[in-house]
Order: sequence, then C-alpha cells, then structure tokens
Amino acid sequence: MRFDRLLAQFITARRACGVSPKTLEWYSSWGSRFLTFLEERGHDLTISTITAQSVWEFLAELRDRHTWEGHPTITTHRPLSPFTVNGAYRALHALFKWAEQECYIDQSPIATMKAPRVPRLQPPAFSREELRQLVDEAGKTTHPLRDQVIMCLLADCGLRLGELAGLRMHDVHLDEGYIKVMGKGAKERLVPLGEVTGQRIVAYLEEERPETSAERLLVTDEGKPLSKGGIRTLIRRLGKRAGLKARVYPHKLRHTAAREFLRNGGNVFTLQEILGHETLEMTRRYVYLDLDDLKTNFASASPMDNLVR
Repeated sequence: MRFDRLLAQFITARRACGVSPKTLEWYSSWGSRFLTFLEERGHDLTISTITAQSVWEFLAELRDRHTWEGHPTITTHRPLSPFTVNGAYRALHALFKWAEQECYIDQSPIATMKAPRVPRLQPPAFSREELRQLVDEAGKTTHPLRDQVIMCLLADCGLRLGELAGLRMHDVHLDEGYIKVMGKGAKERLVPLGEVTGQRIVAYLEEERPETSAERLLVTDEGKPLSKGGIRTLIRRLGKRAGLKARVYPHKLRHTAAREFLRNGGNVFTLQEILGHETLEMTRRYVYLDLDDLKTNFASASPMDNLVR
C-alpha cells in the first residue's frame, strides 16, 4: 500500500472514532507534509519501504526550514520550534502505530524512536494582581455579570475555551456545587464550583441572562450562544483595558487557575481530575514555584542565613 492511501484510510478511521475536526486536520497536515517530503526525495511511497531514517530526515528538515501555508514552493530559513517538530513526530507515530495495529505493516518504522526533545518551560500565567485587574475590568463591561462568570469559570475552574462556550444550562448544578464539562475526546468530567463562582452564576441567571430557548449558559443580548471567538475577543479587550502588556488569552487563565490551585494548597491529583488531563505528567507541568514563591521559601531556608543566626 502507498503512503498516500494509508493516510486517507487513517483519517477516515479517526473520523469514524469521533476524533475532533481540529485533530483530524492536524493528522492530515503532518501526513501530507511527510508525503510531500517523500515525493521530493524520490522515495518509494510503498509504506513497507519507509524507515526510521526517512522520518529522522524529515524532522531534521523541519528544524531547518519552514514552508508557507498555501505556498509549497516558497521556503524561509526560519526553523520550526521544538514543540512543532515534536508535534510532527507524534502525528506520524500515531499514524504508523495504527497501521501496525491494522496489519498494514509488521511494525511501525518508528516504534523504538524517541520523541524529539522539547524545552521544559513554565506555562504562562497571570500574576495575582493581573488576575485581579482582569476580574475588575470584567465587572465594568456592558454585561458585567456574564463576563465575570466567564472569568470565574476560566480562572477558578480552569475550563478550556471550547468547554466554556459549550457549557449548557443543565450542565450547571448549583445546589450540588458542580458543573458537568464535556472535555477533549468527548470525555465528560465533573468540576467543583467555588463559592464566589457559584454566586456569580446565580446573579447572572437571575439578573442579566435574557429569556431565551438557547441551551447554552452564556448568551448574547439576542439570546444566541456566545461563540468561542466572542469570548476570546472579550478576554483580549479586558487585557487592554487593564493595561496589561503581556499577551492575554483564555488558555492563559487555565494555566493561572492550575498554578493558583496548587499555590493555595490543592494537590496535583485533584488538579488532574479538575483539568481533565489523561496523565499526571501533563498536570505536573504546573508544579513549579515562581520567583516570589522561591524568594519566600529561600528567606526561611537560606543555609548561610540560618548558619549566622
């Protein structure tokens, strides 16, 4: 079987399994780029002839050049980031692993290949003062109660943008103190509501949300569901009004929620469930101390300071 046919069948199989359109596009994009790479090299497209060396050469080329979207013949010399190269590897790894499981090949050519390294960076998060400014600005908009609910669900519950926009009225259980969230891969989870967040939701429902047949919790003045783009624009505007110089976007509030939860004494296992992470390793990215935390801890544990005392 040729690689292009294998890629088409893989995409069809993933679609049948309910994989999100965004993930399907990701698989298709990297598969197509690898196919183009093989064709440019005059490589035999029969999948049994593809080796780990071919994949290594493809990944190495990604580090050295970048092809503009829609212009395969125009190339810049700006290398792709380690995270992007790692993403290309993971997409191809999933494809070849599926081909092995479906018996199209005896073994994935990259079964023993280690993933390209990526730098370990601290997830970007807002400081407590920045977060306070954003929440304050949310209370000054033309929809203050709704917009503060948005801030609370992002910065307190750590919801993803799509999860927030898709939240329905019957997903909110105020008496029991939790919301039902549909996460990645159509995986449902229950997320506790803090007291402040619960109060904001009650105020929004009683005082500001228009009468509408819409199922979604967050709606516009016309009673239509508030889109992901609308929420993203709102967060960006709140950042500008608060005078924040750093980039302001919804997922940064999810990072902030995770960091503050741990900072306030929450444990990483509970955080894993709240965020909907499949592995603890994904959650452990948030287990770090910022400079203020380090200085506070160091002040009481400094070896020389304690020696002199």
